[in-house]
Amino acid sequence: MTLTAATLPTLGLVNLKTPGFPAHGSAPSGATVKLQFGALSVKAGENFQLELRKGGVDLTKRKGEIAANKVNQLQKYIVESPDSILYESQVMGLEYHVLSNVKVGSKTYSCEDAKGPLYTQRDAETMLKACQSLAD
Repeated sequence: MTLTAATLPTLGLVNLKTPGFPAHGSAPSGATVKLQFGALSVKAGENFQLELRKGGVDLTKRKGEIAANKVNQLQKYIVESPDSILYESQVMGLEYHVLSNVKVGSKTYSCEDAKGPLYTQRDAETMLKACQSLAD
């Protein structure tokens, strides 16, 4: 699956303005940025909610946890690369999740959708694009 500007909402530059995190990234218009419990929360409504954390996540381990989840059952991977996953799962209906390790300079950050809201594939693709835009 290729993420293209034609299929995703327009993202604008957002200043993350939090010491220890990348200087900026992309998010939909009106996004808010807040430090919560050690994670940087970037939110624009109910359909765009990311959590950025210092350090990467072991994607192989996380994929094992996703596969073993008997409640929120993995249906398929939409994007599966060494640094990012976007997958479809099902509880009461289909939902989509994203997790990406992003290197900015010499530091690595994990970027993941906030748990709780139900995201569409388009929502998750937009969030993955935003994760990949992090920069100093």
